[in-house]
Amino acid sequence: MPFLVDSLRIALNREGLWINLLVHPQMTVRRDHGGQLVEIRAAPGGGNTSAESFLHAEIDRQPDPNRRRAIEDAVRSALADVRAAVDDWLPMRERALAAARNLATVRAAVDAEDGREARAFLAWLADDHFTFLGARDYELAIENGEEVLRSVPGSGLGILRESGASRARALAALPPEVGRHAHDPEPLVLTKSTSRATVHRPTFLDYVGVKRFDREGKVIGECRLLGLYTSAVYHDRVVSIPVVRRKCRAVLDGAGFAPMSHSGKDLAEILETYPRDELFQIVTEQLGAIADGILTLENRQRPRLFARHDRYGRFVSCLVFLPRDRYTTSVRQRLERVLMDAYDGQSLDFTVRASESPFAQLHYIIVVDPYAPRDVDAAAVEQRLADAARSWSDALGDALVSALGRDDGTAMHHAYRDAFPAAYQENVPPLVAVDDIRRLEALSVPESFDLRLTVRDDPADCSLQLTLYRTEPVALSEILPILEHFGVTVLEERPYEVAAADRPPRWVYGVGLRCPPECAPVDDDLRARLLNVLRRVWTGELESDGSNRLVLHARFEARDVVVIRALSRYLRQTGTTFSEQYMGDTLVAHPEVARLLVELFRARLDPTRVSEADAETKRLVDAITAAIDAVPTLDADRILRMLLHAVLAVL
Repeated sequence: MPFLVDSLRIALNREGLWINLLVHPQMTVRRDHGGQLVEIRAAPGGGNTSAESFLHAEIDRQPDPNRRRAIEDAVRSALADVRAAVDDWLPMRERALAAARNLATVRAAVDAEDGREARAFLAWLADDHFTFLGARDYELAIENGEEVLRSVPGSGLGILRESGASRARALAALPPEVGRHAHDPEPLVLTKSTSRATVHRPTFLDYVGVKRFDREGKVIGECRLLGLYTSAVYHDRVVSIPVVRRKCRAVLDGAGFAPMSHSGKDLAEILETYPRDELFQIVTEQLGAIADGILTLENRQRPRLFARHDRYGRFVSCLVFLPRDRYTTSVRQRLERVLMDAYDGQSLDFTVRASESPFAQLHYIIVVDPYAPRDVDAAAVEQRLADAARSWSDALGDALVSALGRDDGTAMHHAYRDAFPAAYQENVPPLVAVDDIRRLEALSVPESFDLRLTVRDDPADCSLQLTLYRTEPVALSEILPILEHFGVTVLEERPYEVAAADRPPRWVYGVGLRCPPECAPVDDDLRARLLNVLRRVWTGELESDGSNRLVLHARFEARDVVVIRALSRYLRQTGTTFSEQYMGDTLVAHPEVARLLVELFRARLDPTRVSEADAETKRLVDAITAAIDAVPTLDADRILRMLLHAVLAVL
């Protein structure tokens, strides 16, 4: 049977499974009367043999037995649909031709041209342009005093085979648009089903409804055909397709362009490349209006939306034209979210066409609740699409113009619009990039650098973002020791090479930091102190060692660190047995004593505070002594007292 491989793949994919290996040989086999396999032959032919398809699909291991049963049920269901569709293919094809013959008998009820096109269309479908998957007849009847639409018993074919008694639904209970159009005398209803095919292609089923009339020309029911248009339909010229050709001719004639004029040829190309499924469903007036809108797109630099609501209120067809250079998968997904939100969609299907045209054409089919009211501002949706489709570079241009003015901002955007790698654009907002550009532009001397330090989240969380700007690349191994001497944890490092037009390459390094929790909160004052010391360490003005931890723990300034480092090294020279690292650990563990020691140093030696030096010195010595008395360990007591005596010994 045809469609076995495709349908198996659909069933497994819908179960969320990837096929690791798929083998599907056809073999000549012989079976006994009970269906048991007796022989596999190397060559076809011979008595009591048949060609059979063997499908072997390997998927990831599924340890849950319930999951395995669900997969098996899904595959069995798909193969049952294949069998039903293939077994009933000829009867369904004959059903379509019979419906065409029946239309010829109701000339009074149906417009002559409509009737001819409808009959030609059904004959065209039967000529290998439609994969028939299901068929069923329906009739309008009166039950319990109300009009109902019910299936005709025994009329189901393919995937619409009856599994029980005839089903009837009151027209009043159906979506309003269904009841409103039930008695329209149009011979054909071409639309999409909201159900996806389980056979051949995993897309929404195509729906062909053929109205049935009585002798007086009154609509009494419908022959419903479900299936998929074959691939040939999407490659045939529109002038060869019944019903579609009539719509396209009306649009071309209504536009009034000479066939060989520039606009006339452009309009013909628009119709030729218009989503083929849409051409079957759209009415001529809508097609003309949308085609005219597409014709006037020209070099429009923002998305354009053409939305069409299904006549039965079951889905919305959205045709979006987007400048081709802006089309990416992430942009498409953002557009999807906008449309699903705007139309309160339940599910979505899409196709994309990108050709030599300056626009990418995205066609979305959004399934909606047919009972829900529809009041959507198309202009507002189009604006939301434009916002969603804006590239990072577009937003950067606006930010640069806002910050630098029209002329300077435009010139800077021209230089930097393609300078930043994709990872940078993903992680850095355009407004922050403006500041980065300013800092990069200021790097004029080789080996020059700049730093920026910001609080990443809540100050109480102690998360910081350090950004380093360099004219030359730097290894992570050079950065890490400097930062670790401050007692911070490096969470991440993201290097970006920035290649602006007419400028040598520059490098931006984003480093995520986490300060010790006891240093919280990281306010602006502490952030400024840390940045200042970092700068001076980077230039070599200050040393890089564990004493720098006191910037965070004791909120030291650069000079305070120098004082403590000098005192510690003096003590080492006097012969103390404690290492400089151990003395630093003691000060970090007792930051309040460290702060008081530095304050005592200032009180004694600052020339501007001579008049108060004695009184302030006594107060601080008393405070430090009291704090040391409370220290629980002997080593810490000895280290802190030695530092106190050293401060008092400085002249």
